[in-house]
Amino acid sequence: MTIPDAGRYLVLWKVTAENTDGAPQNIVVNFNEVTPAASVLASSESVDEVAQNDVVTVSGFAVVDATAGSTYNFTNGSTGQITIQSATTNGATEIVFVRVG
Repeated sequence: MTIPDAGRYLVLWKVTAENTDGAPQNIVVNFNEVTPAASVLASSESVDEVAQNDVVTVSGFAVVDATAGSTYNFTNGSTGQITIQSATTNGATEIVFVRVG
């Protein structure tokens, strides 16, 4: 995900993830800035433990000060393995950038 114009943005997201670990766990999804500086900007966690092979939706938000061309992604912040489903899987991942300044 790339922001073409510099500014302050409210970022809202919904991510669908599957617990592909061998045990139940809480699913944690990190929202990261990749460029210009790599860093975790926000994390969201499932309310309950998720059984192996179950799917859960995790949502969150952040306010970011972006430079033109800043790029972002989602990564696993859980203690075990998860699969974050792509946006092409029935709208499994959605993200909205709203410029607020």
